[in-house]
Amino acid sequence: MAESKKSISDTYADLRMAVKSRKTCSMEWREAQLRSLSRMLEEHHDDFITALNTDLHRSEFLSELSELAQLKASIKDTIAMLPDYTKPSGHVSMPIKFFPATGHVIPEPLGLVLIISPWNYPILLALHPVVGAIAAGNAVLLKPSEISNACSHLMADLIPKYLDNEAIRVIQGGVEETTEILEYKFDHIFYTGSTTVGKIIYQAAAKHLTPVTLELGGKSPVIVDGNVNLKLASRRILFGKFVNCGQICIAPDYCIVTKDNACAFYEALKETYEELFPDSLKSDKEYSRIINDAQTKRLVSFLNETNKDELAKRGELLFGGESDQQSRYVEISAFRNTSLDSKIMQDEIFGPLLPIVEVDTMDDAIDIINNGQKPLALYLFTLDQTLVDKVTQQTSSGAISINECLMHFAVEDLPFGGVGESGIGCYHGKSTFDTFSHKKTVFHQSGKSVMDPFFKYPPYTERKKYLMRKFF
Repeated sequence: MAESKKSISDTYADLRMAVKSRKTCSMEWREAQLRSLSRMLEEHHDDFITALNTDLHRSEFLSELSELAQLKASIKDTIAMLPDYTKPSGHVSMPIKFFPATGHVIPEPLGLVLIISPWNYPILLALHPVVGAIAAGNAVLLKPSEISNACSHLMADLIPKYLDNEAIRVIQGGVEETTEILEYKFDHIFYTGSTTVGKIIYQAAAKHLTPVTLELGGKSPVIVDGNVNLKLASRRILFGKFVNCGQICIAPDYCIVTKDNACAFYEALKETYEELFPDSLKSDKEYSRIINDAQTKRLVSFLNETNKDELAKRGELLFGGESDQQSRYVEISAFRNTSLDSKIMQDEIFGPLLPIVEVDTMDDAIDIINNGQKPLALYLFTLDQTLVDKVTQQTSSGAISINECLMHFAVEDLPFGGVGESGIGCYHGKSTFDTFSHKKTVFHQSGKSVMDPFFKYPPYTERKKYLMRKFF
């Protein structure tokens, strides 16, 4: 049930009281909440699997692999590293002119943080940042996506039973509730979702000068060089479209190949598709479904294009093409020689469709990337280290992954985040803790007057000015 405006107001007031009480700052509280969160995932494992299947038609195996296992590992690692994360830095080197002063840095909680999560990985992308926010000692208001309804309801039901309800709350609802929430001042807002909504979040945060982390998306390109195992590259690219039916912010959005390598790549990609999926994907229990009717209709419109000019720009269907709007099924489908000005190339696809763009040279591929918005991920398949260095140095993206798709997200010690239009800030591992912490400088000078140079204070005589210039 959506929260009323009054209950949102009450919830906010309660969470602010928790911040004021400083109960969330203790190491004991942080560790206790993280252990309770881990216990919630263990004791309700089947409930989470069922909710994910309800929302996304995702199998138990893939839900466990892509959400629950990664979340459990993150909690375990965070608990283990918490003493290191929270300890003050060692004393910094202090110039002799400040003797005998000392200085160090301590991480302190920001206060009350708002986490707004998406529907495509509704458990992981909601609770993963919550782990870091708790570890950093914050009170948390979680607003899960109303689109993944079953997962949203489950978290709203379980979190009050396992976590400190005075300091950690869940509010459900849609646009109206989110708009109301954003009227309040938070100490940090962490949002994962579309660029369009991200701009709205950013504008709302600016009214209160609230810092934000925006995990957005965009069109993540895949450059396929001729100097590479094309069958291996094809498997990894198709895997990126298979997982969660391509509904991933870092899914391969489109491929770029040189014209002299295009035919070989098309052949390898088609052969690999037939090897990986010898039977209809519609009957494959591991293959997810599109989240709702609106998204299904949008994707099917690319498959069933009737305009001749647009059809020519989209390109010939290489394989796939099957869909069933009633069951929200869309087959993995690839298009050859897609034009950059086609409809499918204008926005993030966020589904199992794969346009393939042909260029004359690798420099043209780099130009395509640099002429567009900075992507969240850039994939490059090549055995040529010179090309790796060139693409890495001459493009900008949230991350670049060489000869692999998606896997960098699963490495907890690699910061994950966008740049430019694909996002602001990063998280994972210690980066999540740092995102929800303030690095406070502590400068400690002696309270005794023996080391208090007289020339530091006015009135400034010529002799004092001379000494000040020499000393400072």
